[in-house]
Amino acid sequence: MTAAITFGLLVLGTFVTSFRVGMADPVWPTEPWRLVVIDWSEPDAGFIVEHTHRLLGWTTGAFMAVLALGLIVTESRRDLRWGGLASVVLLLGAFGWLHGVLIAQTRKMPPGTPLSVPPGVAAALALAALAVFVYACLTIAAQSKDWGLRIVGVVLLICVMVQGLLGGLRVHLNALLGGSLAAIHGSFSQVVFGLVVLAAAMLSSHSSVDEAQYRYPEDGAIARPVRGLRAWAFLALIAVYAQVFAGAALRHLTSPMAGRLHLLFAFVAAITLAVTAVRLARSGGSKAIIGMTHGLLTLQIVLGVESWLARFGNGFFDASVRRITGADAILRSSHAVCGYLLVAVAVIMAARACRTFVREPIAEAVA
Repeated sequence: MTAAITFGLLVLGTFVTSFRVGMADPVWPTEPWRLVVIDWSEPDAGFIVEHTHRLLGWTTGAFMAVLALGLIVTESRRDLRWGGLASVVLLLGAFGWLHGVLIAQTRKMPPGTPLSVPPGVAAALALAALAVFVYACLTIAAQSKDWGLRIVGVVLLICVMVQGLLGGLRVHLNALLGGSLAAIHGSFSQVVFGLVVLAAAMLSSHSSVDEAQYRYPEDGAIARPVRGLRAWAFLALIAVYAQVFAGAALRHLTSPMAGRLHLLFAFVAAITLAVTAVRLARSGGSKAIIGMTHGLLTLQIVLGVESWLARFGNGFFDASVRRITGADAILRSSHAVCGYLLVAVAVIMAARACRTFVREPIAEAVA
């Protein structure tokens, strides 16, 4: 559910960018119920899209908080369980306090006025960050069952908080930084999405065969990682993210250099994803994931070519001033969404590659 709602947030975010309505409301931060208290005779469609995006961001953050707390509750060690719950609750409280203080400031000041963080709020955030860091270190040191999954949940919660701040500062500091922070906000969203997909992938394989028995079976054989599979999987993940990062810079900044890098990484990402899918198939990987990879690659190439011609057919300058039509926005958003799905596929294949082994006789393995 958290992965699905995060994907919905990303889809809506692509329309915010495609229709250029990220600055429809220059006031930030605002309450989650902003659309309920406004006068509906005033806002245009862009205002509604932007605030629906903000509302879905709040909802996504709430889902991720529940996910992180739920993962910690399953900790078998009592001290780590209660320590983890206390640190995450402290973090949520400090972050909520920060938003409350900033919202109170925006009510009294005109848009664009510098916001300040009171010392007490800063101290609470620092204390919460320290508590979460100590909990993470103790969890890693204890090596309790599923400790990696709990670390992913906590890191995911922190990342979605950072993403929310980036989105807000992108609005608040627009006059100072322009589209630069918007590009960072757009590309960092893929880090958040990749982490929530990773958590889902780890949970989906939670009931698989015991890893210790699989690596050291009793039939006189030893299990070894598939040669080269992990390297190709992580190379594909890096290439896909690099292409998404360049694409975000191209969408927000209309930079010729970003366009060149976007095209270059498109070739690298397509090749590495295809090779990883083939190697995963040979080692008995999921046919559904492999088929999805090939299908998304084909669709992404078609959407990418059409989006490029529609936007840059008359040059980069024309693209920055030309009016956006509904068809243009749908085409660009579809291209971006397909890229997000490729990020998810790359994360899943990397996770599967780390758990894929081949059995070899002990004598051959030693040799």
